[in-house]
Amino acid sequence: MSQLQQASFQLAVCFRLGFGLDQNYEKAIEAVQQSGRSEPDLNLEIEQISFTHNIIQNELFRNLNSEGLDTAQNTIFNTANYNLVNAPLELQKDLAAINSILYNAFTLLTTIKDSLADIFTLRGLWQDAEELNMQVMETRKRVLGAEHPDTLTSIASLASTYRKQGRWKEAEELNVQVMKMRKRMLGAEHPSTLTSIASLASTYWNQGRWKEAEELEVQVMETSKRVLRAEHPDTLTSIVSLASTYWNQGRWKEAEEPEVQVMETSKRVLGAEHPDTLTSIASLASTYWNQGRWKEAEELKVQVLETRKRVLGAKHPSTLISIANLASTYWNQGRWKEAEELEVQVMEMRKRVLGAEHPDTLTSIANLAHTYYAQRHKSKAIRLMDDVVRCRIKKIGTDHPDTIAAGDTLREWNIN
Repeated sequence: MSQLQQASFQLAVCFRLGFGLDQNYEKAIEAVQQSGRSEPDLNLEIEQISFTHNIIQNELFRNLNSEGLDTAQNTIFNTANYNLVNAPLELQKDLAAINSILYNAFTLLTTIKDSLADIFTLRGLWQDAEELNMQVMETRKRVLGAEHPDTLTSIASLASTYRKQGRWKEAEELNVQVMKMRKRMLGAEHPSTLTSIASLASTYWNQGRWKEAEELEVQVMETSKRVLRAEHPDTLTSIVSLASTYWNQGRWKEAEEPEVQVMETSKRVLGAEHPDTLTSIASLASTYWNQGRWKEAEELKVQVLETRKRVLGAKHPSTLISIANLASTYWNQGRWKEAEELEVQVMEMRKRVLGAEHPDTLTSIANLAHTYYAQRHKSKAIRLMDDVVRCRIKKIGTDHPDTIAAGDTLREWNIN
């Protein structure tokens, strides 16, 4: 189940219970359908939420919730006066019930906020996601402690949100914090520790600090091979990350070798149509593309595109990425019309599915602008790029690398 499907199911629970939202059966069913699960799944989930049962059964909490502290205190004193021998045991049961209620309510609340933050992230609303991630992190620090695994996960989520906004230094600080804590608490070879090291490497990668990124990625890859095995999905991911670092340094041959390795392993272990296999084929195609091996790149990209269309559907984000990648291959061969046709297709689909101001939509508009400019349609290119700059300033700010790049391009086009 994808992040968006998980979030939709949590939303269905909230609508069904009326937790944090007005109770609405129709909206609950609609959210369940979006999650890819069924109404019986929702009913089972509702039955398993223990705090609902505890609230109904526990007199002390019911009085505290409906009548206030004085009535709850009377309940305590009546219990104690009724039987001094059994009073401590009864009150301990009440305390345990209330602790269970409060903990389950806290867990559900933070889960809802986490899910909503995931939705905002998928929609490209990174500032909204940041606000929720910050709330979850602070709440978990206060309730669970600064070193609890769930707290560390929420810190890592906040770091990821910073990274998407191009706030590399803030992301780096949090990534280092999580990595050090996990090393100390879980050990250097624990999968969660390796994930945090990989996240820090990604932050270095985004700053162009290739050597530091490479050093961490080699560490993650070698440890994953030893601890998890060479064919484990996490190991394959670490190999792809290292290849990507080679790729960004122009070390195409060094990138190509591990990419072929991952592709062949993924085909054998996961199957030719598995999403991870298709991603590995797409990565190899990009390496061919950067070596000017257009035909080989085109063959692989067409293969990935056709499979994703069949397996995932024409509107799936991964399918749209494949179309955009194929368009870039046409673009580099000077096949402008073929590139333009695909780029228009991606742009229109993303506008409809993601919204006109989503970061991925803006990327597709920028790509189309470049294609227009290459065909000497200067006014159309400038108009589109101007829209991209204005939207990026509005959504991600003037200091984001993507905003700066688009602004530089626009100024250059206006001068020439």
